[in-house]
Amino acid sequence: MDRLEQDGVVARILVTGKAESEMYVLAEDLPALRKLAGKPGTDPMRVLSLLDPWTQPLWAQVASRYGEGWFFPLVKDGELVGMAEIWEMSGCIEVRELDLASPELLDEAIAALTRMMTFYAMRGVDVLRVTRFQAKNVPEVEDLSHWLRAGFIRFSDFLAYGPIVPRDFDPKDLLAFALTKQGVALDSRFADPIAAAKALGGLRSDFAARLRVKEFRPLERLHRGRLLAKGLAIPEYWTYCTEEDLGLYKGAKATRLTKDMKATLRIIREEGPISRQRLLILSDLSRPTTTAALRKLYEGLHVTRDSDNRYRPVADLKIGRDDARREVLRRIIRSLGVTSAEALAAYTRFEYNMGETRLRLREFVAEGWLVKGFLARGERTVMWAVKDGLDNIGQADFRRKFVLTPQDNLFLYLREAIVDKFHMGSCYVVFDGPEMVAAFKARRRKWELLVTEFQGEPAARRIVEAWEAENELAVEEQVDRISDHEVMEWYAKMYGRGAAER
Repeated sequence: MDRLEQDGVVARILVTGKAESEMYVLAEDLPALRKLAGKPGTDPMRVLSLLDPWTQPLWAQVASRYGEGWFFPLVKDGELVGMAEIWEMSGCIEVRELDLASPELLDEAIAALTRMMTFYAMRGVDVLRVTRFQAKNVPEVEDLSHWLRAGFIRFSDFLAYGPIVPRDFDPKDLLAFALTKQGVALDSRFADPIAAAKALGGLRSDFAARLRVKEFRPLERLHRGRLLAKGLAIPEYWTYCTEEDLGLYKGAKATRLTKDMKATLRIIREEGPISRQRLLILSDLSRPTTTAALRKLYEGLHVTRDSDNRYRPVADLKIGRDDARREVLRRIIRSLGVTSAEALAAYTRFEYNMGETRLRLREFVAEGWLVKGFLARGERTVMWAVKDGLDNIGQADFRRKFVLTPQDNLFLYLREAIVDKFHMGSCYVVFDGPEMVAAFKARRRKWELLVTEFQGEPAARRIVEAWEAENELAVEEQVDRISDHEVMEWYAKMYGRGAAER
């Protein structure tokens, strides 16, 4: 700066007020600055960070008035006029407290908060949520007209601002809507497993297929008849789907081919379908290297297995990675109808991380077919829904009773709610309409399920019995207890010798 001052580019001035400090300004701005000397400066209220140079002289005031903490000072005309406690949450910015020196400043503070959102919008977050201001929670405030005039929307216990739908629904109605979009409702079932696989992007099990179709046929039989293909889809489970969808998932994964993978893939293309043993014989690579390359090809869907368990190549769909990933997520959202960003990422088993998930959701909202808002009444989670389905939420009476198995992608979508209610991981969930009434863990042995743990209403067992008959299963209770014979045998081994010596 000294060199610039010597060259006449900048000039050093003394700024006085409550404190004095030296500052540098452009020399060409000095005449205009002298004209304003003596006139009171005006600046609108701003939400500033504690790290902002403008707030450095105010640190003592902030600490003495509000104590130690991460606050955002509200500054007007260079004066500290309030404080906001602001947190960046999942999908929105939350104001947990707003304290003003005078209630008359509320309109200016609201304007400052909405102006602040232009910064966060550049980072992809454009929803503001206010839960408390002037030492009162939103439900305790009698007059919210200042906020409502500024474009805020009142929900159950908070105010929200941004490009959101001004509606909310009963959470059970949202779940019923998702179940209907999934083909679980009786009047929305698919004609057969092929139609279901095309609509949902694939099916993982006969349980998932039978739940959604009018005319059931085993998935493996369709696979043997080459009516459905099979491979590691998105989410990365064995999935029965169309050949075209295999190519789409392959494009979305876009796994890079190493030299070893290329050599292994060349053999499969020339000799396939080929058994694993024959592939290992024909490969010039070592057995461990070929096995590792084959596993990566399989995970990336460059190859899959046919009904005879032989490896074959998966055709390219001639689609770019970005377009493929966008299309996969678009189809998942349309098959669910409504979702949060967290549930959507979980549905894909985090093939899409949260950053990419939110990016795609913003793109879909911009395209105009997806909308967002605080759709679940009484909850503070931002959710997205298909625009043309909003009017259908809550209109249908979903009454079907069924069992959701862990071999169903819908289980991934509901996993957080299942864990919260039943404190179980992988389990079978019993539904009475859109309500989860029971859950149980079980071990499967061919067509027999051994129930090892059951939680929920006793009436739910009748739903399990109906599901058992529909799926031709034998569901039995297994009590984990030690038999009297085992107890006596253990006692004899532990104490028999000592007893004999005594």
